[in-house]
Amino acid sequence: MVVAADDAIWFTDSSYGILTDYVGHKAQPEYDGCYVFRVDPITRRVDAMLTDFVMPDGLAFSPKGDRLYVSDSGFSHDPRAPHHVRVFNVTDGKHLSDGRIFADIKPGIPDGLRVDVQGNVWICAKDGIQVFDAEGSFLGKIKLPATSSNLCFGGARYDRLFITATDSVWTVAVNVQGARRP
Repeated sequence: MVVAADDAIWFTDSSYGILTDYVGHKAQPEYDGCYVFRVDPITRRVDAMLTDFVMPDGLAFSPKGDRLYVSDSGFSHDPRAPHHVRVFNVTDGKHLSDGRIFADIKPGIPDGLRVDVQGNVWICAKDGIQVFDAEGSFLGKIKLPATSSNLCFGGARYDRLFITATDSVWTVAVNVQGARRP
């Protein structure tokens, strides 16, 4: 879930919690697919904004709010499914266009992601945190001994990365501040 500059709430709704009894309770989906939704801050209307993902997961806006990054982790349950992050142009706070693959994540799948003030995208993956510049070029990796699941910037200067993984939580100081709400 992320909050946009206009206070709209954007969230993904994957079926992970109902696929088995391991994480949740096995059940049938209530609708055909796994979507990215937007909750309008004034009307409280909930709209499916993206409906062509296999398993949408992490979300993040660029520092200016003009791009939305969405991870698709369908590969976790189907070796033919995506393991990439897509990016969309955002206009007027709610219109998405020019969807394209931003980065393929290997090994494993993309999970949570965040963006720093320079526009770099920090993506959880099987082997740690993979970092890409705003154009999708790979910059580097923070290697971890476990699969990372989510991350956020925090600390007094917003330059500390907090990372959750399979059975642990890590923190590391980095040389850039995390982007706050656009």
